[in-house]
Amino acid sequence: MENASKALLMAGGMLLAILILTLLIYAWNLFSNYQSSGDKLANIENTAKFNQQFTNYDRDDVEGYELISLVNQVVDYNERKSTEGKNDEKYNPITININLVNDENRQSFSKDSTNRLILRTTYTQNNASNTFKDLIDTANEIEAEFGGNDRASRIAKNYDSIFLSASQVEQEMKKGYTELQVWDNSIKKYNSLTTKIVTTKSELLSKKELALKYYEYMQFKRGVFTCTKLEYDSVTGRVSKIEFQFTGNIH
Repeated sequence: MENASKALLMAGGMLLAILILTLLIYAWNLFSNYQSSGDKLANIENTAKFNQQFTNYDRDDVEGYELISLVNQVVDYNERKSTEGKNDEKYNPITININLVNDENRQSFSKDSTNRLILRTTYTQNNASNTFKDLIDTANEIEAEFGGNDRASRIAKNYDSIFLSASQVEQEMKKGYTELQVWDNSIKKYNSLTTKIVTTKSELLSKKELALKYYEYMQFKRGVFTCTKLEYDSVTGRVSKIEFQFTGNIH
């Protein structure tokens, strides 16, 4: 009888141990599922937050200066965060396509319908193609040459009164000025707008092409674009491609 009681107690102990183990496994599974759900929710929130900075451009009144900012942002992201970047992270690079549609639209950015900076009707920006970043870099170099973006803008805006045409020089000479005086006045005006001083007509005219290039950059910044496509990565759900088309309008 005593042995039977011991056996019963042992069986009860084993049953209790199994029950406790089962409860522990069940609780662990609940915790794991809860943590997994929390991780998934966090990933969804992070993806939505990431995408929002790009979906803000999904409209039909995006201005060129906004595209310049977006391209710089994407270049930085592709270099630091994408699979082809420096840190070799899991995210694919973002691609931006900018379509000017035709040569007529492209020429509308120039001063005289002859483009010197914007030489393409389509620009693609990603890790494989940096055509638009190259354009931005050229504009930044011009800004440095003129003493900053504000000074570069003022020189481009005053192009006609600085880099005089033959007819403008002739007209000024009819007022009693010598040709040397006419160009001295232009030099003085140019020097008032920049920190990089010139002293001769030839030095002044050497800046002419730079001013024409920067004029195109200024006009592009005022251009109006429509977002025509917004694509998402099928695995991560992140924005992977954005395409824009020039409307032909310049504000």
